[in-house]
Amino acid sequence: MNPHGLTNLLLPTRQDRQDKNKSSLFSLRLTPLTTTRAYNLTSPSPSTPSSRFKSISPSPMFQSPREPPFKKVLYSKQAFEDNFVSKDFLASMSKNAHVMPYEYWSSVAECVAVGQQFSLVVLYALIFLLTLEETISDRLLILINLGLFAIGYLLYTASERLSNERLSRAFTQNTLLVGVLLFLSPILRTLTESISSDTIYAVTLVLIIIHLIGHDYAFVNATSDRFQCYLSLNSIIAVSILFASRLPSALHSFGVIAFAIVAFIMFPYLRHSIKRRRAPRNKIVTWVLSSVTFILTAFTISFKMALLYAVIINFILFMVPAWLMTVQNYKE
Repeated sequence: MNPHGLTNLLLPTRQDRQDKNKSSLFSLRLTPLTTTRAYNLTSPSPSTPSSRFKSISPSPMFQSPREPPFKKVLYSKQAFEDNFVSKDFLASMSKNAHVMPYEYWSSVAECVAVGQQFSLVVLYALIFLLTLEETISDRLLILINLGLFAIGYLLYTASERLSNERLSRAFTQNTLLVGVLLFLSPILRTLTESISSDTIYAVTLVLIIIHLIGHDYAFVNATSDRFQCYLSLNSIIAVSILFASRLPSALHSFGVIAFAIVAFIMFPYLRHSIKRRRAPRNKIVTWVLSSVTFILTAFTISFKMALLYAVIINFILFMVPAWLMTVQNYKE
């Protein structure tokens, strides 16, 4: 037998190799695209019979790459959809990290400043009514202002321990303010004299509400060192000018405006000093203000209005902190 003939029987012909390649390619085309492993064709090696029909070999280019981690950045393009949300997207979020829970009695102590300011506003309205009815004369009102100014000045000096230079400068400034106010009282009295009383009282009520809302309670509670409540001060000074136009004389107008300056501009500095250096005495200030306002309301208007004032002041001091404690429980 011819050895070449035997070789031809053992080795596949060229036609057989082409048919084999076609069948392998056809099987690869039927493989799904989502298959994680693909197979590559290798040409049979004529050196050894075992390598002639070697047709399976993993191809790195058809393997799915490892998915990159998601990064919370916007400046780089990532292999994710625009609306993709990872599982750990909110893992680093902290809730109420710097929130301090309120305590009832500490909240009551903070609400004392609001109660004091409300008492001052009611007291100022009572002083105006007494002056309007001429129950208090102009001279008595001026003496009351001088007495309040002297007592507050002495208490503030003793609390802050001011130097003589600062005392003399403050006294000079206050004396100049009183002189200018006394000189301008006739002019201020006639500014709103042509406006009807109903309009005066309606505007006054709105301005008082603005004053109470915009007052600098942080300064009174000694959590701030600067007295910044320009809208509140302008509102209460406008109220004093509106009240002055209803009074019978220029001295009455001077007394009412001076009382507003003492109560709403100077007195907050004394309250700030007492709260910062002698906090327990702040309760005494609140009790004195509330008692004087209650008594004056009962004798000036009626006992029912005095009871209404007592209900409002107790609501501000005790009910509002209790409501705050209730709302705090719903905070996550």
